[in-house]
Amino acid sequence: MANSRKPGWISGLKLDEKAISGLAQNLDQVLTGENVLTSARKKAVFEKNRPPLYSSLRCQLCGMPIYGTSYEKLADGRICCHRCAGSRIQSREELESLFKECKQNFITFFKVELPAGIHLHQSVPDQAPADFGEVLWLGGFDQASHQGLVARKGEDYTAWLENGISASVTLGFIVEILSAIWMMENWDMEALRQICQEKSSGNQVLFSSLLEGMEQWASVQYLMLAREKTLANDLDHLFSQQEKPSSCGYRLFTKTYPLASSPDLMSRIPFHDRVPVDLERLKALLETKGWMKKQ
Repeated sequence: MANSRKPGWISGLKLDEKAISGLAQNLDQVLTGENVLTSARKKAVFEKNRPPLYSSLRCQLCGMPIYGTSYEKLADGRICCHRCAGSRIQSREELESLFKECKQNFITFFKVELPAGIHLHQSVPDQAPADFGEVLWLGGFDQASHQGLVARKGEDYTAWLENGISASVTLGFIVEILSAIWMMENWDMEALRQICQEKSSGNQVLFSSLLEGMEQWASVQYLMLAREKTLANDLDHLFSQQEKPSSCGYRLFTKTYPLASSPDLMSRIPFHDRVPVDLERLKALLETKGWMKKQ
């Protein structure tokens, strides 16, 4: 029987020739991987337009880069990511409980001793209290900010920690505080500062990058052992890549003391070595990055 269907008709339905052309073009895009929905599913558009790690818009609590509109503005004007906004420390009791747990784990993880007299305060002052002796500032996520302060007065230590930070990020900064206290307790800071100045013609960058590098290493290593691996990996990437002298110190510490997922896998710990890293290698890294002039 001869086919009586007229051109343009399929099973009684009339097709628009322009529609057929558009359908073919869309099918071609799908097959070649250029379809918008396919690109979105594969995150191709996101990866192509993803801002650099050290972008201008970053969480002012944890330092992580913020993409798109995934952030909140706090009452005091600070911008924070959803992770920090959703798990912020709400009370002093919560902070003290976290500090006590962290201190005990710090002693267990790193096999060290810490002084009993450690007092913790929220909010970081603009200036160090005049009646305290030795003072160490904890670096923030850029050259002009600080997220903590540790000061010694006699046998007691007082630490100030930026308030409003999420519980997991607070944990990392508490570890940095405890690391700073351990260094002040066990290292001859004046002698070490003098050695660094002699190697760098009076430049303080070598000394500060040594201390901050160790504090950051301890923070990331602690978070890994405490099963906060997502944040640990994020901070590891941030500390390695951010445009600060401390990144040189951090990279050298992670190379000298590889990060481990369990205490049994930690072959070396910087707390057990008199001079934790090679100062000449650290100096060379700082010179290569332009943070110190070559001598």
